[in-house]
Amino acid sequence: MKKHFEELVDRVKADPRYDVLSEATTGMAGKWIIYSEIVQKKPRLVIEIGTSHGLSTFFIASALKYNNRIDSEVITIDPEKSELAETFIRDNELDDCVTFLSMTSDDAFVKYKAEWKDKVDMVFIDGDHSYEGAKKDFLNCLDIVSDQGAILMDDAYDLGSRKRPRCGRYFRKIKNIHYCDPDPVTWNSFAKWYKSEYRPGRVYKSSIEWVAFITKAYIRKKFNKLVRPA
Repeated sequence: MKKHFEELVDRVKADPRYDVLSEATTGMAGKWIIYSEIVQKKPRLVIEIGTSHGLSTFFIASALKYNNRIDSEVITIDPEKSELAETFIRDNELDDCVTFLSMTSDDAFVKYKAEWKDKVDMVFIDGDHSYEGAKKDFLNCLDIVSDQGAILMDDAYDLGSRKRPRCGRYFRKIKNIHYCDPDPVTWNSFAKWYKSEYRPGRVYKSSIEWVAFITKAYIRKKFNKLVRPA
């Protein structure tokens, strides 16, 4: 698995379009988290919110291909149609398992929510990075993720900095959220949430859980000031 991922990274970096493709990337450590989660969980249907230039889409689709599950598919959503993303996916012969939706995630959920309900095995949220945008995307995903499904979130841990995207301020309120180690280059952090740990009516941390989280976050922030790369 790791070898295949490294081969994908080499292929991407050798592509003459890499400088443009990597403009919106959050680092290869994040791509590894997405890729490894898909290889391990073997989802059939993955929803990606936020296509951008299609680099994450590439790793998602490549992981699905690695699993050799012929019925697997990733549906990637973005209001801005990206010719670069579609061309890049097609050039890498991944277009047979990728569907592009040129619309907002809100519009996509309105149109397809009934069709997707309880059928989506994994969602990657990397769209509207505002507090309200992250909230709407996560709550919409609750209704479509299967019982053993997962939600992956980009920019999930803001480290208490006002310069970080506001979506992290929302994600940190979610109960049973699992943080990944920050990317050593971009300092971006992913998080995972599993439907199997969800109990209806218990989306957010309790008061006690919130205090404990804030305390740990404060300690981590102080520590990270010492180890964060320049």
